[in-house]
Amino acid sequence: MRIRYSGSFDVTSPKEKVYRFLTDPERVAKTFPGIERVEVTDENNFSVRATLGIGPLRGSMSFKLRFEEKRAPDHARVVGRGVGLQSTADISLTFDLEDLGGGTRVKWSFEGNVGGLVGSLGGRVLDDVAKRLVDEVIANIKASIESGQV
Repeated sequence: MRIRYSGSFDVTSPKEKVYRFLTDPERVAKTFPGIERVEVTDENNFSVRATLGIGPLRGSMSFKLRFEEKRAPDHARVVGRGVGLQSTADISLTFDLEDLGGGTRVKWSFEGNVGGLVGSLGGRVLDDVAKRLVDEVIANIKASIESGQV
């Protein structure tokens, strides 16, 4: 099942600081609920293990991720694959930063292809979970950046 989400949000920090935050897997992982561990292999590769609850499914998924594109301080793209919950997820997350003169606009897009049990839950269940997750993560990212954790 293919899924796509996109949006934007503004923060009051300069884009160089926002870029440093968003390209630091350990910092960004702290903004996601359920992250059990993050292992950074090198400057472009990392893995994440997360506990997830999607509809009736509960359990862990492990993701191997890498920065496929980095253009500091404007753009980055992360791609990877997750396995667990008798499912697979191939994902791509892209962000572009725009200077607002006193702040930064973060434009983001997420694409995924989900198979197995998670994919069989259907769009309505995945959309509900994704919407809640996106709202929570964006609020956490904004709070982290604006509290000076960049």
